[in-house]
Formats: sequence, structure tokens, C-alpha cells
Amino acid sequence: MSKTIILLATLMAVAFAANGTNTICKQGNIVNMQFNSKPYYFPSSWSENQTAPQLEKHQSCSWTVTVPQGYYAKLIIDGKTQDVDSRFETIDAAGNFIQSRHEKREPYYFPSPKFTFAVTNGANLTTLGFKIVWAPFPKTFGDSISAIGHMPRIYNATNSVYKSAYSTSTQVSILPFPADPKNLYALRSALVFDGYDLTGSYMSNLYLIAKTRKQFISRGSSIFVINVEPTSNSSDTLYVQNYVYTKDINEYVELNCAAGNVTCSVELNGGSQKSAVVTVELRTEIITNIAMENNATLSIYGGSPNDMCFIATYNSTEVKAALPISTMGLGNQYVISHGKAAFTFNVR
Repeated sequence: MSKTIILLATLMAVAFAANGTNTICKQGNIVNMQFNSKPYYFPSSWSENQTAPQLEKHQSCSWTVTVPQGYYAKLIIDGKTQDVDSRFETIDAAGNFIQSRHEKREPYYFPSPKFTFAVTNGANLTTLGFKIVWAPFPKTFGDSISAIGHMPRIYNATNSVYKSAYSTSTQVSILPFPADPKNLYALRSALVFDGYDLTGSYMSNLYLIAKTRKQFISRGSSIFVINVEPTSNSSDTLYVQNYVYTKDINEYVELNCAAGNVTCSVELNGGSQKSAVVTVELRTEIITNIAMENNATLSIYGGSPNDMCFIATYNSTEVKAALPISTMGLGNQYVISHGKAAFTFNVR
């Protein structure tokens, strides 16, 4: 076979991969920040105004993306798998792992030094197009260091660009609460580091923490949060506490009710440990009904669970006699000593 024929066959294969229905990819790609911080696209011919192309069947592909110090990378994926053997995976610098089967261009954010994106395609066709953008960490004014005492601190988690450190004499507990429990994606832009600033070790982001429904605890006496990209009109909340008061609470659930005179229900299951309903708005909350185990107790606090914020404690008999129980405040906590519990609240 002549060199001309071989070259023509090669060009035709490349053209089919780029412009046909099947895109070819490979394992072990290394992607560095582009010249002038230009975006990186896969496939290179794809852009956001197009539908994602189809991958060739039975492929496994991976990209290790380097992120320079002082920068973060934003990954936007458009893709959908068609069978249980196909998946998308990301691993960040702290080893946090996410697996999905459908990506709808909700951005991921990664700090230095790198992250990995991989796709496994089975017998059916998977669609995939993605974009990576690098940007320097934003410069903000009024960066804060907040000491956390017996009262919790409550902040908007995502509606602005900010850099904030929180410190205690022991350890810090943070709890992100999405405004919409079914839509956590805006919390991905808020990155969490150990210590007081970006020189500390990257640990996680508020999206991953919110999915656990558990407290995230600092390694030492301080923790640092930076939100690199704002979400306008967001009311996602960051609830910060001193871990010395909360270390025996296994589960936190937000009392997420619409404004106005409404009734809503919340369930807890702390197992053998404590669990708590927490509120992040200033309002009146009335417990109109509660079911809990016979030997359990309910303790109500006007803040973190400590003596200075204590309001009342009830056993299972006393609480039924005391209904309805009304509490007004910001950051109230309703702590169940153990087991399952179900609350009905009227919120005004």
C-alpha cells in the first residue's frame, strides 16, 4: 500500500472521529493551562452552542488537568451515558471522588495542583463534550477572620465572591444548607481549606459537604472558605459553630420551610447518637406535633447546644403535654437524644 493511500486513510479516520457520530479518546491525557488562559475543549471542535457528540463504544478515557498555584479550574461537562457500565468520574486534589451518569453543564471547581476527569463507555453510545477554564483566585476586599463562640455564625454561602476564615480554641464545625435541597450545584464554587487562607491544604467544597448531611470539622482550630464565583439571588446558607458544643451530634437537618404561615415536617434518625433540626432564619417556629422514642428527650437551644443557649428539655411524655411549643430566634436547634423522631412545625 502506498504512503499516499495510508495518509488518506488516516485523514479520513480523523475526520470521522471529529465530525461523525463516534469520537475517539484515550487514557492518560495531560492537560496544562492553555496559553493566555484560553479554554480547553474536548473534542477540540466542540463548543457550548452544540450538542455533545457521541463517543466510540467500549472506551475508557482520562484527563489529568494541572492547575497552577494561585489558580482554580472550572470544568463544564455535557454528557449522558446509556447503560450501567458507563460513567463519568472526577477526583480532586484532596481525593474526593464523584461518579455520575448524566452531566448537564453544572460547573465543577478545582484548586491546584490537579484534578482528574475520566469516562468509561460501555456497549451503548455515551455523549460527551467538556470545557475547562483556568482563572486566578479572585481578589476580594474585606476578607474576614471570625472567632466562633457559643453562638453559631450564619452566612450566605454563594451569592457573592468572598474569602473568610473561622476559628475557635478547639475545632470548627461547618454546615452548608442549600436553599433548594434538590439543587446543590451552586455550592460547588465554595472551596474549603485547612487553616486561615489559601496556603492551607485543600479539603473539600460545600457541595460535597452538603451531600453528607453531617458536620465538616476542621483539622485544627481554623478553617477557610473561598467562594470563587457568585450565584445571583442565591440564599444558600453556611452555618458555622464551635465543634466543642456539637461533637456528639450525628445528623443535622435544616428546617427548610417557605416564608409565611406554613406547616412542614422534618424527620431525624441519629441512631444511638444525637441528631438535630436547625433553623437559619429569624422567625417564629411552633412545634405542633412530635413523635420520638419513649426513652428519648428533646432539648431546644437558641443557638449552638450549650448552657448559654439552652431553652428547655422534654422527655417523650412531657413534650406531648407541652404542645404546641413556640420558639422565636435565629439559628435555633431542636436536639433529639437518640433514635428516630418526626416533627411537625408551623412557621410564621
